[in-house]
Amino acid sequence: MTSIKKVIEIGSLVILALLFLVPMGVSAQTPVWPETDQIYYLPYQYGFTSLCGQGNYGTLSHEDLNKAAVDFLMPIGTNIVAARSGTVVAVITSNKRTLLNYFTCPNNEIIVRHDDNSYARYVHLAYDTNPQVHVGQYVMRGQFLAYSGNSGNSIVPHLHFEVYSLNGSGQPQYMIARFVDIISNNGIPTFGKFYTSGNVLGGVSVKISVSVMN
Repeated sequence: MTSIKKVIEIGSLVILALLFLVPMGVSAQTPVWPETDQIYYLPYQYGFTSLCGQGNYGTLSHEDLNKAAVDFLMPIGTNIVAARSGTVVAVITSNKRTLLNYFTCPNNEIIVRHDDNSYARYVHLAYDTNPQVHVGQYVMRGQFLAYSGNSGNSIVPHLHFEVYSLNGSGQPQYMIARFVDIISNNGIPTFGKFYTSGNVLGGVSVKISVSVMN
């Protein structure tokens, strides 16, 4: 049963990758979201390589407020780690996706507030009755947060990552994150490219080379 589940999961990732490798994957509009001055590290375990299934301004689903978000394709159960140190302000891992609620299952997500009052949101996490972190906990960059999943508005398993701050009215102001372990495009993930994480807990990470999907 486990092997069948794994085959379905891998097949779903391939299908999603093919869906994103079409012209609609990236919008041609001029960027309007500011790039954050703060540097992040890729939000998944050290050494793991993920395909950027949808980048900033992706027209499949990254429109309106999602324009500054990035989707990283990965199997369910991949370790998600803090892209930057901060305090956990929200933890939701209690939503379990089933055949009955497949299209209505809410997101599982974790939100971390950084020292400059910006926030990072990690979305589509796995169902977990025993969350790995709790609200109020300070986490270091590279610290394990949760397992990746396929909850919420997600076709196949991936991590949706976004960065924002709150304005005076409490409304989110989204920013494009730049990553230390991406050496191209000013550290901004590009649709259709593979990225290997250099995010080490308490260590100094080196920049990782990028390979392009043909």
